[in-house]
Amino acid sequence: VASLTKKVPILTLSGLSKQYLVPGWRVGWIVIHDPIGAFIKIRTALQKLSTLLLGPNTLIQASIPSILFETPDSYYNELNDKLHRQSLLMYNEFVDIDGLTPIKARGALYIMVKINLNQLKGIKNDIDFANKLVREQGILVLPGTIFGMANYFRCVICPPSHVISEIGKRMREFCDKYSVNAISSSKL
Repeated sequence: VASLTKKVPILTLSGLSKQYLVPGWRVGWIVIHDPIGAFIKIRTALQKLSTLLLGPNTLIQASIPSILFETPDSYYNELNDKLHRQSLLMYNEFVDIDGLTPIKARGALYIMVKINLNQLKGIKNDIDFANKLVREQGILVLPGTIFGMANYFRCVICPPSHVISEIGKRMREFCDKYSVNAISSSKL
């Protein structure tokens, strides 16, 4: 970082959660490059904040050097390729389901999916959708309201491919049950 500039302060953030698929470990760091002293207050605040947050236990802390220095380069390419394939599979499972409009993931470990409420009868909002989905199909999604995206849901792409395919099957059954098209055609 110091080779980039001698005048501009830089904060570099990183962690293990995404690249190593260990979100519960809470291992991350901030590297401060501050050749002109512009971040003195920020450094102090970050140090205070770091004493308030829960961090990883000592076993996890002890594993960090091996993870960072002994993981073969092939791991990163293989994992990224696998996650990309799983992301496309999840998207493709949802794209043709009435009532859903998935958004392709771009580096995230999840996809966001719009719930088209006008195409689903008996679904009030994203929270109602998520509650009914987990009760009826055993699929847990996070309502978009949690992230400020009402009438969307978030679905992780980390399960194996056969599980993603099963999620797609169950999601289709669920949406077909509530589909305006299915309800109106059954009345004919």
